[in-house]
This record gives sequence, structure tokens and C-alpha cells, in this order.
Amino acid sequence: MRHIPRRGVERWEVQNEVRISVGRRRLSLVFSRLERTAVQLAQPRYPEEFLGRNHMEATKGMVRAMNKNVWRAVIEVGFIIFLFYSNLLMGEFERSGMGVKRGVLWAIEDVFTAANFEIAMIAALIGYILFEFLRKRF
Repeated sequence: MRHIPRRGVERWEVQNEVRISVGRRRLSLVFSRLERTAVQLAQPRYPEEFLGRNHMEATKGMVRAMNKNVWRAVIEVGFIIFLFYSNLLMGEFERSGMGVKRGVLWAIEDVFTAANFEIAMIAALIGYILFEFLRKRF
């Protein structure tokens, strides 16, 4: 720490920080010191752009990452739909359900309807969005 006295102004320098106080007010400034050698300045920032590589490799990597995210979303939504239908099917075989009396085929026909599919898709998409939000937040 170096103290530089001046009239009414006090100034200290600590590594990359300069603190100045005038009377009761204090001001802190932080400077980042970037020292680059001549060799570093002469080198290109993105060397792969200057080596003659085409952008197809970068595009392929982006497509793979996007496909990975899409497949993950499809798998998660599919799993939520599976849980929804398995819950409905188990409900048909409870004591009060008709699945016990009428059989498995009737229970499957009763569970797999267009209305149930709409409910399952909406619930799965809401669940996926909620879990993605929570995954990114925490």
C-alpha cells in the first residue's frame, strides 16, 4: 500500500485498486491491468479462423448440441407422459375402479383417449419447462 499525500486529498494504491478520499467522502476505483507481450498481440484471437478451417465443423458442433437438447427434452416429456398414463392405469385397478371387473384391455381402452393425451401433453410440457427453470436456477 502506498500513501500519496496532497492538499485535502488522501490517496492509497493497493495492487489494482486506487482509493481516494476527499474529506469524509471516499471513492474506490478498481483497474485491471492487462499486460500482453508483442508475441501475444501478434497471434490471432481465434486461430481456427485463420488456419483455413471451414465453418462446417463449427456448425456440426452446434447442430449436435442442439440435437442433444432436443432429444433430452423429448425423453423428459415422454417420461412425464409415461408417469401420467401409468398413474391413470393404476387408478383403474383400485377397489373402486372398473378395471378389476372388466379386465386389462378395457382399462387400456379407457385410459388411452384423445382427451387424456391432451392433458398429458400439456402437463408434460409444463413440467418440462418448470424443471428446466429450476435446473438452471439452482
